[in-house]
Amino acid sequence: MTSEPRDTDSPDELRRPTGVRQKEPVRAGGRSPTIDDGKAAKRTRGRPFKPGQSGNPSGRPRGSRNATTRAAEALLHGRAEALTRMAVEMALSGDKFALSLCLERILPRARDRLVSFALPPLVTLGDAPMAIGAILAAAAGGELTPTEADELGRLVDNFVRATAVANSERREHEEHAKGKPRVIIQLEKGLEQL
Repeated sequence: MTSEPRDTDSPDELRRPTGVRQKEPVRAGGRSPTIDDGKAAKRTRGRPFKPGQSGNPSGRPRGSRNATTRAAEALLHGRAEALTRMAVEMALSGDKFALSLCLERILPRARDRLVSFALPPLVTLGDAPMAIGAILAAAAGGELTPTEADELGRLVDNFVRATAVANSERREHEEHAKGKPRVIIQLEKGLEQL
């Protein structure tokens, strides 16, 4: 019995003979996502690996390069000198893009400039106020930009912190050597122990 095609029939229904069930998609390993030999397929949901474990524990080897990078290097092998010469010729003939490319290679963009500023020597914590005063005077006089003055101020601040920690450890060591009890403060719990 043949049926006439109706307007509501989809093209797939017209091609498929009636009574034939369409195959379900099969995943890698030959298992159906829903049914395989009467058993429900087991799907891993969420996080398939334990914490600290990945699908590739050793990771990508150090120094390995992308296949595209290797292909580009193989293509350019032996032609770098000719391409460089061509870029220089194009830059000399007035090509602005080639000129900027050549200049970027010759003179890379400077990120920081050398600062010619005589910072007073820092030996003790008492030297820090003089150093900060000299930095402020140089910034006010235009010898240093505000950014440079800020960076130099941070260097002085780092010196102060490092010196304070070293002095604290030295005093603690001396007190411990004299037999004085140590005071341990646990900030997280808010408790003091003597």
